[in-house]
Amino acid sequence: MERRQANLNKSFFNLKLVIAILLSLLLALVMAIVPGNIAFFQSGNLDVSPSVVESVGFTEIQGNYQLDSGSNSATLKIDLDGIKASKLFIVNEQNTAYQLRFSIAFDSDEAKSYEMSANQRILSIPRDAHQAIISIDNSESKTGMLSIHAKSYFKFNKILFTIFFLSGVVFYVGHYFLKKNRYDWFALIILLFFGISTAILLPPTKGLDEYQHFLKALSLAEGNFFFENGDKVLVPEKINDLNKFELRGTYSNYEEFSAYYATLTKDDYTNRSLVPIESTASSYLFIPYIFEAIGIFIGNLLSVNVLWLLWLARISNVIAYAVCSFFAIRLLPRSKLLLVTLCLQPVMLYLGGTAGFDSVMLGFLYLGLTQIYNVRMKAKVLSIREFLIIAVSFCFVIMAKVSYAPILLFCFLLKKENFSSIRRRILYSVFISLLLFLVAVTTYGYASVIGLDQWRMPGVDTSLQLKYILTNPLKYLNVLVAYFSDNTLFFYENIFGALGYLPQLKSSLNFFNSLLLLFLAIFGMTAVEQKDDKNYLIASERLITVFSLICMAGLTATALYMSFTAVGSDTIAGYQPRYLLPLVFPGMMCLANKKIRSDFNYMTIREITFAWIMIILVSFMWHSILVPFYC
Repeated sequence: MERRQANLNKSFFNLKLVIAILLSLLLALVMAIVPGNIAFFQSGNLDVSPSVVESVGFTEIQGNYQLDSGSNSATLKIDLDGIKASKLFIVNEQNTAYQLRFSIAFDSDEAKSYEMSANQRILSIPRDAHQAIISIDNSESKTGMLSIHAKSYFKFNKILFTIFFLSGVVFYVGHYFLKKNRYDWFALIILLFFGISTAILLPPTKGLDEYQHFLKALSLAEGNFFFENGDKVLVPEKINDLNKFELRGTYSNYEEFSAYYATLTKDDYTNRSLVPIESTASSYLFIPYIFEAIGIFIGNLLSVNVLWLLWLARISNVIAYAVCSFFAIRLLPRSKLLLVTLCLQPVMLYLGGTAGFDSVMLGFLYLGLTQIYNVRMKAKVLSIREFLIIAVSFCFVIMAKVSYAPILLFCFLLKKENFSSIRRRILYSVFISLLLFLVAVTTYGYASVIGLDQWRMPGVDTSLQLKYILTNPLKYLNVLVAYFSDNTLFFYENIFGALGYLPQLKSSLNFFNSLLLLFLAIFGMTAVEQKDDKNYLIASERLITVFSLICMAGLTATALYMSFTAVGSDTIAGYQPRYLLPLVFPGMMCLANKKIRSDFNYMTIREITFAWIMIILVSFMWHSILVPFYC
C-alpha cells in the first residue's frame, strides 16, 4: 500500500508539474501586463482632456463642464480620434453626495448606463474609438461640474495574473486525474476553481434575480425559516450598494473594482439595522437556500463586509453543486464524460456562482438520477442508503421548483430485479410516491399562501389564469405546443449560450459545444461499457423518460403562464432556456443505442473532451467576466 502511494506521488510530483507551473507563471505574467497596457506601450504615460465637439445643457468653465440649472438632460460629444488612451475618467468636481447618472456610447456601440461612484467613473476606451457621447440624466435638476480626462498608464493586473496562473496549475492537476480515469476528481477540481473564481469575480447582482435571492438567504441566516414580505431582517447598512449594481451599471475595469473594494471595510458590518424587506423569492421554501445561508452565517460570525457576505453565499452554492456533481459522476455507470462536460458548462458556473439555487437543484437532480442509473444498469438490489439518496435528492429538487415533480417517473426505471422482494418494491414505490406528492403539495401550498405572482405584473392573476386553463384545456395545450415549436431555435441557441447579464457565449463555441455533447451522448462509452446491454435504456424506459421531460417542460411553462403572463394570453411570458437544463442529462442518456457501436479510440475522445473543456472555460472567463469587468 505504501509503495503504491509512493508511486502515485512520484507520478504526480515530477518534471511535468514543474514545467506546468513555469508555463502558467509565464502566461500569467503576459496576461497581467500586455492586454491592459497596450496604450501605455504605444504612447507612454498620458493624461489629456479630449476636445468636446458638441455640448448641450452644459456651460464650459475653465476646462470643466457645468450642468445648466433647470436642465433635465445634457449631452457631451467627445472627440477621441488619435488619442491613444486606455481609460476615460469622468469626475464630478463638486464634492457633493449627489451622484450623477449618465450613459455613454463609444462610436456606434449601444449606450451603457452608469452612476457616479465616489464622485467619478473610470471607463475603458475601446481600441480605435473615435468618439464618445455622454448623456446626463438630470431629471432631479441638480447642479454638477464634470471634468473629463483620457489617460494611459502602466498597471499590473493582479486579478488576471492570479486567474491565469492558477488555471494553468489546476488544468494540469485535473488532467492528471483524468488520465487516471478519476472523472469525479477531475470535475471536482475544475468546478471548485472556476466556480469559486466566478463567484468572486462576478459583480454583485449580475445573477438572475440575485438580489432577491440574497435577501431571502439573509433572512434564513438570521433564523427566519418562513420569511414573508415585510418581515424585519438585520442587514448590513451598505446592502443597498449591492442593489445599485444593476445590469451594466457596475464597475467595468480593474481600477474601479479596486476603488470600490477599498470603500468596504468591516465597519459596514457593524453598522447593521433591523429593517422590513421584501423579496420576490419569498414564495420559495427555505430548503433550497440552506447552503448559501450557511455561507452568510459563517460571514456573520467572522464579521465580514457586505460584499464578502455575498461571496460566501455564492461560494457555498458552488461547493454544494461541486460535491453533488462529484458523487453523481462517481455513481454514473457509463458515459461519465457526458456528465462531466454537462457539469462544467459555463452556464452552470454562472448559475452556481450567483446567489440562487438553480445549480444546486441541478446537482441534486444529477445525484438522484445517477443513483437510479447505477442501480438499474448494474442490476443491483436497491439498498436503504441508495433509496434515501434518491428520495432526498428528488425532494430537494421539488422543494426548489415544484414544476419538476414529474421526476418521480424516473423511479419507474427501476425493475423488479432491483428489489429484494415484490413486497419491498411495493413498499418503496408507495412511500416515495406519497413522499414526493406531499412535498409537491406542500411546496405549492406554501407558494400559494405567500403569493405566486410576486412580480405583480399588470394583468397577471394566478387564480383567474388557473381557472382559464381548467376551462380551456385544449386551447391552452395549443398555446404550449405553439410556444415551444416557435422557440425551438431560441432554446437551442441559449440553453448553454445565454449567461444572464454577462456577454453571451459565442455562437461558434455554442455550436461545437452542442456537437460534442451529442457525440458524447451517442458514442462516449468505453469498449467495456458498450459490451454490456444493461447500459442501454430499452424502448419503454425511453418512453418513460420522454414523457417525464414533456411533463416537466409543460409544468415549468405553466408556472410562468400563471405567475408571469396576463390572463388568457396566447403566449408565455418570462420563460427562460435555463428552465430546460434539468431535461438535458436524462434526455441525452436516451440517445445511446446498442445497435450503434463505435470503435473510436476512447483515450482520444477523452483528450478531445479535456481540450474542449479548457477552451470553453477559458473563453467564458475571458470573454464574459475578465474583459467586461477587470481589464
